[in-house]
Amino acid sequence: MVAQPIQADPVARWDFDGEPGKRIIRQGNVQRGQPGPRPPEFPDMTADNTSVRFDGQGSYYSIPDEGANSRFDFTNGDAISIEAWVRLEGSGTGLRYVVGKGRTNAAGFARDNQNWALRLESVRGVARLSFLFASERSRSREHWHRWTSQLGFQTKTGWHHVAIAYRFGQPETMQGWVDGQVTPGVWDLGGATRKLPVVDNDAIWIGSSLGGNPPNSFWGCLDAIAIHRTLLTDKVIASRFRRRGGPQVVGPLPEVMPQVPDVPVGRVVVTFAEGLPAQDRWLNTGEKWPPETARWVGQEFLLPRLPLRYDSWGIRTGWKAPVLVRMAADVQLTPGTHRMLLRGRGLARLWVDGAVVVRTKPIVGAPPNGEELVTPLATPPLPGLRVHGYHQQEVLGSVTVETAQPKRCRVILELVVGGKNHWTATGEVCVAIESADGQTYNVLRPLQLQPSGQSELPLTDLKVAPVLDKIEASLSTYDDRTRRQAAASQDAFWRRRHKLAQAVVPIDSAPTQTIDEFIRAKIDRAQANVTVAPLLSDQAFLRRVYLDTVGVPPTVAEVDSYFAIPSPRRRAEVIEQLLGDPRCADHGMSFWLDLLAENPTLINASLNSTGPFRWFLYEALRDNKALDRMVTELVLMRGGRHEGGSAGFAMAAENDAPYAAKAHILSSAFLGIELQCARCHDAPYHSTTQEDLYSVAAMLQRKSVTVPASSRVPASFFEDKSRESLIQVTLKPDQKIVGRWPFAKVTGVVDSPQLDQLLQDTTDSRERLAALITTADNKRFAAVIVNRLWKQLMGAGLVEPVHDWEGAQPSHPDLLAWLARQLVMHDYDLRTIRHLILSSRVYQSEATGQNALADPKQRWFHAPDSRRLTAEQIVDSMYVTTGTRMDVEELTFVHDGRRDIGNRLTLGRPTHAWMFASLNNERDRPSLSLPRARAVADVLEAFGWTGSRQNPVVARDNAPSILQSGILANGTLAMKVTRAAHRSTLAQLAVEAESVEALVRLIFLRMLSRQPQDDELAVFTSALQAGFEDRLVPVDEIKQPPVLPALRQVTWFNHLRPDANKIQQEVERRVRAGPPPDPRLRTAWRESYEDLVWSLLNHAEFVWVP
Repeated sequence: MVAQPIQADPVARWDFDGEPGKRIIRQGNVQRGQPGPRPPEFPDMTADNTSVRFDGQGSYYSIPDEGANSRFDFTNGDAISIEAWVRLEGSGTGLRYVVGKGRTNAAGFARDNQNWALRLESVRGVARLSFLFASERSRSREHWHRWTSQLGFQTKTGWHHVAIAYRFGQPETMQGWVDGQVTPGVWDLGGATRKLPVVDNDAIWIGSSLGGNPPNSFWGCLDAIAIHRTLLTDKVIASRFRRRGGPQVVGPLPEVMPQVPDVPVGRVVVTFAEGLPAQDRWLNTGEKWPPETARWVGQEFLLPRLPLRYDSWGIRTGWKAPVLVRMAADVQLTPGTHRMLLRGRGLARLWVDGAVVVRTKPIVGAPPNGEELVTPLATPPLPGLRVHGYHQQEVLGSVTVETAQPKRCRVILELVVGGKNHWTATGEVCVAIESADGQTYNVLRPLQLQPSGQSELPLTDLKVAPVLDKIEASLSTYDDRTRRQAAASQDAFWRRRHKLAQAVVPIDSAPTQTIDEFIRAKIDRAQANVTVAPLLSDQAFLRRVYLDTVGVPPTVAEVDSYFAIPSPRRRAEVIEQLLGDPRCADHGMSFWLDLLAENPTLINASLNSTGPFRWFLYEALRDNKALDRMVTELVLMRGGRHEGGSAGFAMAAENDAPYAAKAHILSSAFLGIELQCARCHDAPYHSTTQEDLYSVAAMLQRKSVTVPASSRVPASFFEDKSRESLIQVTLKPDQKIVGRWPFAKVTGVVDSPQLDQLLQDTTDSRERLAALITTADNKRFAAVIVNRLWKQLMGAGLVEPVHDWEGAQPSHPDLLAWLARQLVMHDYDLRTIRHLILSSRVYQSEATGQNALADPKQRWFHAPDSRRLTAEQIVDSMYVTTGTRMDVEELTFVHDGRRDIGNRLTLGRPTHAWMFASLNNERDRPSLSLPRARAVADVLEAFGWTGSRQNPVVARDNAPSILQSGILANGTLAMKVTRAAHRSTLAQLAVEAESVEALVRLIFLRMLSRQPQDDELAVFTSALQAGFEDRLVPVDEIKQPPVLPALRQVTWFNHLRPDANKIQQEVERRVRAGPPPDPRLRTAWRESYEDLVWSLLNHAEFVWVP
């Protein structure tokens, strides 16, 4: 038995010293007679005190309720106190039930019928009290009310006494104790409430809940559980606990302002430290602050995001959340009291000279799927100010400067970002200070910036937006530097690899040979009556080379710059310039995303959904990584699966042989070997077998594999056939397939110890596969890639089809081999091959070729084939030529980081067409639509793009259709970009035009990269001349368009609410209506002007490469 120093009679008590009472029903593995708290550690206990042990797998005691108004029923006005001795054996995360009434999942009772419960919430080895009850059920989780203590104890540290006291309907009475010590706490789910708790006749359970759900089951021993209908006092609880060595309580460390070293005057130092112990609290006793991981310097207390995180090779990965962010600066404050404003998403505190002046609360609780209330619109702290972001907290505090003179104060903001398996998204973090006149708030800036003449930064949209753009540019530069510094750790290895590769390549007998000589040589050998097509004009060439390198037409300034170069070297200089243009990476992305079947999904993963490894590819292109290095890092699948690392390539949702899918992609992309049929059987029209595919898959998976049942042809298929089957299955059912290289004959490279010199880890089969693919001994790798580049620029491949070379013959084998050698000799730099092709006479010729339709022997390449712009080129050109900014939604349905990182993606806010992904809304709910993004995706899809790449896109559907004409003539996006909208580039051009002719010439140059022909100039000049002189509305008559009211944010968490559909339908209505026209232009003339832009957008030259 347990001693009772101060009496407090319970209404129910279970000591577990003998046989359980008749009313107690045992379920599962409950072990009686276990040692309870005993002397000498607990001197007030009896030496033979026993307890009961529960296995944490669903075992429990059940006590039936006694009917209506029983001693176990509690409602408003009733006091409850619960106490127990506990010994937790497990250290895993969970909500372990000590005792509770209801929520048993018993038949005849509502599921959410928790009248009361005492639980222990175990997180990272620390257990805290958790008191829970439910009020009347609502569609969201707001009917749950949970209080969690601040103090706790380390799990697996023996016996502890825990207790709570509460009077229903009076949340301010909530109290808790751990080992006799009072602990504060927080209502962290549903909030404090005065609502009535649910009361019914469900049973009382000890040790579990939810029908015996293991994560909610107690793992360890319990003793002396007591239920009281009074509020126990501190004195009573203190008398319960006496332990030799004192309490073993885990609580918060005393608050002390941190020291941030090396803070320059006039700057805000921002430090980032990953691996904070918890996201919902500051440090506990025994814990240490994580070391600084990274540091960035800004100029104001304003932060839109964390820097990106990279692994040791410079590949995107995730922060080890939670991340501790500290912003520190010295700020000059005048004498008196100042109001401070803090905006942050999660737990944060603002220090000024050692004192905390403002705090925000942690993010707690899991949001419901669809039933959360739609969050009301935020209101500004003062009229005209910028409102806080979605689910950003805004808290006010004050600080007083008591000196007679302005004082230099150290200001430090600490905030916690992200949590385990959650996005490390900050939202817009801001610290602002009220102006002296109390009329506004200014973003806090450090000492010496404002006195030096730099203006204050008012917290308004107009002033803050450009500063955020500068911060984003600074963070992007910081990210580039971080990534490249990390990637440099591998440079020496790749320099050695490239030297080895160059030694393998045979010496070129004609090093000065050109592409045109190879083309001419074939024509001469065949004595064919073929003439190389005429050269393009300079204007047409300029448009073509821009589209083929940076993906968009040249700007007017770029056209002028081109023609300022002397004619003899004009084309060569622009080719050099464009191949070094960072926009090349954006243009190149579409090719790689199709080739490698990148397939991220925004809602639920579907067949072959991948991670967003687009960011790995994009950064590899921006950094101009060597092709063999990029492919190796892709195959090694490093970094963050969901954050943009090459590890995202490893994912293939709903696919029971994901590595077989990746083996198929790699083989076709880089070796020209098609393995799609080999997924289920030996390929009937190829030499490859099912074992070949799964051998490569085993190398990728780093272990032997078997063919899954879903990828087998049933034995019954081969029985009782009247003729021999075309397909064969040479693998036996459940046969283990080990990793091996099956393509030695095709590629010319053999897996041997000699390959080890190309590896960093000779035991890694995945790295070995990457080396076998990319080694210079592989006669396929370089040739397949240069063939793909040739097709991109010339309209057809030297080998067709480009993805499947079996049985195919190259049209120009010598040229193909020469280009492949050039790639290897120039360290696999793709710019070398592009430069050779772009500089050739045949590329710069008029597009009159018919190579794609010709037999290899008749494929002369005396001229490029005619090519239509890709879907991405069309969309990007629509924006660039009209000077319109791509303004679409962020591609996500979770805007506040509250969802598991692997469950809901965010792909950011697109600035280029390649950044889009599938917007498929299989639920067909307006609330799950993205209307602005949909307007762009409609154009992309009309011209052959698909965001759902379940398999590699070998060739897009480029067949002409009426939909293409319709989407450019009447589509929402076309309407938007061709409108002379308020504050638009098109409107400004019209306002500033000196003459009709000058305006027409300018628009032609922007849209088609050429001057209008005489008849075109006459037609458009005539159309715009009427009313040109009177096109501007007098200043005193200009009426600014009304500002549309803001709409509430729709997310995954509230999309089932009726309001969510209405909100998104209003967004769609606004998108269809388009932007308001510029009020400075008279309507009739403006519409004629817009017709000019619209007609050029619908001109054939706009969508075809010259």
